[in-house]
Amino acid sequence: MAKLLLDIPDEFMKNYKNDKFNDAINRVKYDIKDYRETIKGYGLSGNYEDEVLDMFIEAFEKSKLIENEKELENEEIGEIER
Repeated sequence: MAKLLLDIPDEFMKNYKNDKFNDAINRVKYDIKDYRETIKGYGLSGNYEDEVLDMFIEAFEKSKLIENEKELENEEIGEIER
C-alpha cells in the first residue's frame, strides 16, 4: 500500500469534509455506466476505469485531514519508487 499526499483547494474542502467526494465520484461512475449502456458497450471507459473510481472512493473514505505541519511530521511519507 502506498500513501499519497494531496493538496485540495479550499473551495473543495467543504465537499471533502462532507462526504470525502463520494457523491461526486459515484455520479461519474453512473454517467460512465449510463453512457456505456446507451451506446451498447462502446466508449473510452471500461472495467478498469470503474475499478479506479472504486479505489478512489475507498481511498478517500479512509483518508484523514492533516490540518497543520505538526500532524504532517507524524505521517510516514516515503519516496516514490519508479
